[in-house]
Parts: sequence; C-alpha cells; structure tokens
Amino acid sequence: LDPDARRVLRAASIFGDTFHAGAVETLLGSADAGIDVRAWLDVLVRSESIVARPESSIPGERELVFRHALLRDAAYAMLTDKDRKLGHVLAGTWLESKGSTDAALLAQHYERGGAREAAATWFMRAVRHAMAGSDLDGVLSLSKRGLECADSPETRAALLVSRAEAHRWRGELEDAATLAREASALVSSGTETWWSAIEELVDTCGKLGRVDDALANVAEIERAATSAPVVTPRVASAVAAAVSTLVDLGRYDVATRLLAWSSDAARDAFASDPISAARIATARARHALAFGDIGAFREGVEFSLRAYETAGATRRACHAMVGFAYASVLLCQYETARTSFEQALATATTLGAEAEVVTAKHNLGFVLLRLGKLDDALAIETDALARTRAMKNPRMEGACLYYLSLIEHARGEKDKAIAHAEASARACAHVPPSLAEALAALAQARLGKGESAAALTAAEEAMRILREVGGIDEGEPFIRLMHAESLRASGATEASRAALDEACKHVAARAAKITDESARATFLAVWENARTVTLSASLTRSASDLS
Repeated sequence: LDPDARRVLRAASIFGDTFHAGAVETLLGSADAGIDVRAWLDVLVRSESIVARPESSIPGERELVFRHALLRDAAYAMLTDKDRKLGHVLAGTWLESKGSTDAALLAQHYERGGAREAAATWFMRAVRHAMAGSDLDGVLSLSKRGLECADSPETRAALLVSRAEAHRWRGELEDAATLAREASALVSSGTETWWSAIEELVDTCGKLGRVDDALANVAEIERAATSAPVVTPRVASAVAAAVSTLVDLGRYDVATRLLAWSSDAARDAFASDPISAARIATARARHALAFGDIGAFREGVEFSLRAYETAGATRRACHAMVGFAYASVLLCQYETARTSFEQALATATTLGAEAEVVTAKHNLGFVLLRLGKLDDALAIETDALARTRAMKNPRMEGACLYYLSLIEHARGEKDKAIAHAEASARACAHVPPSLAEALAALAQARLGKGESAAALTAAEEAMRILREVGGIDEGEPFIRLMHAESLRASGATEASRAALDEACKHVAARAAKITDESARATFLAVWENARTVTLSASLTRSASDLS
C-alpha cells in the first residue's frame, strides 16, 4: 500500500473494526499532514481493504469497517507506543464530541491512552450501565479495570461500592462487607457515596451475623440521617436497609423510631425516587408483619413489586416477588405462592443473583411441605441449605434448618427433626426471632418422640424470647401453639388452656387486620392457626362437660 494509505489504516485501527471518516481525519490532523483522508478511504474501499456501510451509528459521519480483522490487527500493530496512546485519547475525545454514550468503549480508549482519571470516570459510568442491566460479571470486570485507573478517593469509593453490591447479589457476603467497609473509609460521612457504602455494610453485616457491627452501622445511619440538611433518595434508601436489618435482628424499637422519622423527613425523597420509596415500603411491611399485620405486609410488598417493575429494576423486582409470594404463604394460598416462587427462582437464576436463588428455594421448600410434597420439599430445602452455607449467612442457614426440621417431622424422621432444630438454634443464636422459631420446631420434634419435658423446656424459652422481642412474623402462631401443646403433653391442663386461649386471641387479632374477606378465611386455614382454634374449642368443650 501507499505510505499515506497505510497511515490512514493505522489511524482507523485505533477505533477497532468499525470507524468513521471524520474520526480518522481528526487523528491524522489532515489539514497539517497534507493527506486527503477521504480520497484515500475511497481508494481503500475500491481495493476492498475496507467496506463502507450504508448507514452510520453517528449521524452525518461516514461509517466504514475493515473487511478482515487480520488487516485491522496488522495496522494496529504498526503503531508506535506513543502514537497508539495519543490516538486512543484523541479517539475518546472525538467520540465524546459526537455524543457517544458507549461508556465501556470510551473508558477503554482513555485507559489505553493513559488518561487514567478520564478512564476511571467512564468505567464508573459503564459499571452503572452494567448494574442497571443486571450484568453482575460485567460490573465486577469493569470496576476492577476502573480501580486500576482511579486515583480520586471518591471515584475509588464509588467503584468499590458497586463491587460490593454485585458481590452481595451473588451471595458473596464476605467480599461485599470488606469492599463496603473499604469504600466507607475513603469518603466523608454524609456524602452520597458514603451513604451507598454504609447501606451495603449494614445489610451484609446483618446477614453475616455480625450483630455488633450491624448495630454500630445502624447507629451511624441514624446519626447522619437525622442531622442531614437534605434527605436525598440515597439517605432514604440507607434508612430502609437499616430498618430491614433491625427487623431481622428483632430490634423493633430502633426500627420503629427510624420509620417514624422517615415518614416525615424523607417524604420528599420517596416522592421523587420510586426505588427508595419501594425500599422503605418493604421495610415498613416487614416491620408490620412482625406485629401480626399480614394485610399491611401484603400491601407493602405489592407496592414495592409494582414500583420496581415500573422502574425496570429487575433484581429488586425479583426480591419483591419473593416477598409477595411469602404473603401468599401466610394466607394459605400455597399454589399461588409456588408459582410466584418458581418464577422468582427462574429470574434470579438467569440474573446470577444467588442471594435471591437461595431465598426462593428456601421458601419454596416450605410451600412444598404444606402441599404435602415432602420428598420435593426435602430436596430443594437441602439445596438451599448448602447454598446458604456457601454464602456464610447464619440467619438464613438457621431458617433453612428450621424448615428442614418441619419437613423431617412431617416425614416421620423424628431424630433428624430434632437434629435440624438444634442446629437451627445454634446457627441463629444471635437473632432472637429466628431462635424462637427454631426452639418451637425443637419442641414439636421432641413432642413427636414423646419427650414432653424437653419439649416444654424448648417451648417456654421460645415464648420467653417472643415476649421479650414483642412479636415475630410468620412463626409467632406456631410458637404459641407449640407452647400450649407442650404444656398439655406435660399434664399442665389449665396452663395449656390459658396458653391456647391467648394463642386464639392472637390468631383472631391477626385475622382482624386482614381486610380482604377471602384472604382472612384462607389465613384461618393455615395449619397452626386452624389447629390452635380447633384445639382451643376442644379443650373448652371438655371443660364445659366436666363442669
């Protein structure tokens, strides 16, 4: 080729297989070099070295493509290091001037050109695009390259937070916590990036069972939020994460205080941002459920699901779908719940969101138990347990073991039911609500073996925890029933009757909060609710007959 033709190809190769005539002119500085770039491009088209495309991705710019990748690679290899670096910077600048929004491409040009901060900025934008598209592998790959370019503490912190979020969705909680902590240390308290980091940190510490760390981060969130001059959506979202963690841990007093504050101070933030509004709605729903308001819980998760779907937040919509399916479980609508859990599981698997895969499988195991499909329930709950152990999430591990105890009890495997319940109690010893549920399962398993004294010991401890924390979401009716059953098996008839009477009042109070009449009826058909009412009526009739 003519030396000028080679120069044109070398400049074009900077852009990859596809390039534009104006870009090549800019890189060659044709006005000074004396090269008629467009004429040489026509020559190269006629020689079939390059091909002109009928349409262009950049309006007003002629778009061309190398006919063979080997030709492009050969031209690129002929560039000197100095020319290659300068060319990539100029390419990035030219693409920006044409309004390019391909953040990954721009980041790559600046990275290869040695423009580190520009590259880091565009890598951050590319990371956000990847996160919005639920490309978690892309988030981790792009953020790693961004960190290799970033010198600014703010940019580094933002990239670290994105990595933490991706790891959390993938169920890699240790990595998420480490990265979030590193990010929070790089920026000042109260900045937007700090809020993102502290939100990730409180969430992951809670899931990892690091209660003291979680509560310390909650305290930081409350302090910073209540003193913030403006409550932004990012602040509101962090408060929602704090409330959810507090509910998990049974720390309802602080959760109630934060919810009361957010109802007033964060109203504008919620109105302007559907994601933070949905997050606080979910937190509020879970708080309501802890006090037996299934109706409010269902309304809250349904609102969140709609908001996430409207916003195109696929991963969060998947999480909300699990919550909505759980509401169906609480109302004895098991086939509906099964369909929703299976749909959420399929979505989570496609997205690579392992945390949601585990949650969906775990709850699906319980639904299959209630549908009488015990072998299927055992298989999927066992898989959920193995996955959650890999995640190092002790609370979820305890929850899986709790359901496995219920499943093995239904299968008549009494010793396995006891072993799973005891293991559940050990796993979630730091989480009072979950511990109480595990102890109730242990009481049921002990009753199955005729060990009434041991059953009563476990049931009374579960009741003590229940009274101490003030309420437990799904498990409270079961805890109360097992306490009454254990008292009855131990010969404490009057105490059992009193416990059943209290349990009946609790079931009735929960039912009264469900405004939908058909949902209220199915709620009363839930096994523990129906048995509580039936057993109480039976004991009342027996007492009446004796009198």
